[in-house]
Amino acid sequence: MKIALNNKSIAYVSGHSPELDPGVDQKVHGLVDTAKKMGYQGVVFNKYLRTVRARIRLFKQVFDTDARYIFLRSFGWINLVIIPYVIKARWQGRKVICDQPNSLSCYIKQLKSYKASSFKRFMTIALTYLHSSFGYMQFNRIIQYDIESPFFLFGVRHKTILMGNGIDADKIMLRQKNYTGNSSLKIVGVATIKDYHGYDRIINAIAIFNQRSSIKAMFYVVGGTDNNPILLKLKQLTKQLGIENYVTFYGPRDADFINKLYGECDLAVDSLCYARIGISLCSTLKAREYAMAGIPFISSLKDPDFTHDEPFRITVPNDESIETLVEALREFPNRRRLFTDEQIRRFALDNLSYESKLKTMMHGLL
Repeated sequence: MKIALNNKSIAYVSGHSPELDPGVDQKVHGLVDTAKKMGYQGVVFNKYLRTVRARIRLFKQVFDTDARYIFLRSFGWINLVIIPYVIKARWQGRKVICDQPNSLSCYIKQLKSYKASSFKRFMTIALTYLHSSFGYMQFNRIIQYDIESPFFLFGVRHKTILMGNGIDADKIMLRQKNYTGNSSLKIVGVATIKDYHGYDRIINAIAIFNQRSSIKAMFYVVGGTDNNPILLKLKQLTKQLGIENYVTFYGPRDADFINKLYGECDLAVDSLCYARIGISLCSTLKAREYAMAGIPFISSLKDPDFTHDEPFRITVPNDESIETLVEALREFPNRRRLFTDEQIRRFALDNLSYESKLKTMMHGLL
C-alpha cells in the first residue's frame, strides 16, 4: 500500500552509540526535537550497528513512515550499499539528506593511524575511495562540516552545503551581565581539557599581561578530572609562572554553576591550538554555547558560521604564539564597546541554533 507522504514529517537515521557518542546523540535528538517545535512530526531511528546488513535494515524502517524528509547520518562507504533504498525513497517523493559528520578525505587520514590490522585499514580506505562522489549522487543534499577534497565532491558540489554545528537555544539562556570595565578582566574556559584547547597559551598570556597592566586578568577553568594529564600540566604551569592567585581550577561543574559563572565573567576562551592535531577549520560546540549565552570569546579556528568580522569573536593565530593573546587581552576593553550581550545572542539565534540549521538544510527541497 502506497503511503501518503506528509510535508511536515521528518525521520532521522543514525547508527551511533548514545553511550560512546553522547555529543552525537544530543545533536541528532536536538535537531528532531527542534523540528517538532517548528510544527513537524519527527522520529529518530538509531541503533549502534556494526554490520552492513544491520544498517540496511535500519534505513529501510523509513519506508514505514510518512516522512517527506529523510536525514541520514552518513554511513561512510556503506552509503554505496544503500543506494537502491535511497533511490526508492526518492521515487516515492521523499527528500533524502546526507548529514556527513566528517569529510571522507579527513576520515581517510584518520584511518591511517587507527589501531587495526593492516588488511582492515587497507580495505576500509579502498572502499572509501570507491565511494568517491558516486556515493553522494543519490542524495538530494549533502551537509558537510569541514572542507572536503574535490575528488569526493566531483559532480555533487552544487548540492553540498558547508555549515557549522547547531545548538539548542532553549537550553542556554542569555547571561545576566552588564559589562562595566573595572580593575580586573575575568576570563572563563569550559572544556574537557585537551591539549588542543591550548589553555597553556592563555595562562602564559595572562602572566605577561598582568606584569604589564594595572588591570589584572583572572582565568576560571571549568572541566577536567583530577587525573587529567593536561590539567595537571596546566596547574604546574600556573605554579611555575607564579600566578596561582589569578587562575582557578574548578573541575567538572553542572550547568547552573557554569551559567552563573558566565554572568560573572567578561570573556570566554574557545579552543586555541587545534593546529596541534592538524585542524584549522572546526565548528566547536563551546563557541556556540558562549555565543548563545551572550559572552564574547577568543578563538583560533576558522569556522563556517563566522566571517571573522564579528566583533564579539576575537580571533588569534592557530599556533603557539603568546603575544597575540596578550594583545587581544589589551584591546578587549575597547572592542567590548562595539556590541552588547543581546546582539551576540541574536547572532547565535539567527545563525547557530538548531532551528536556523534545519531551515538551511531543508531550504528549496520542496
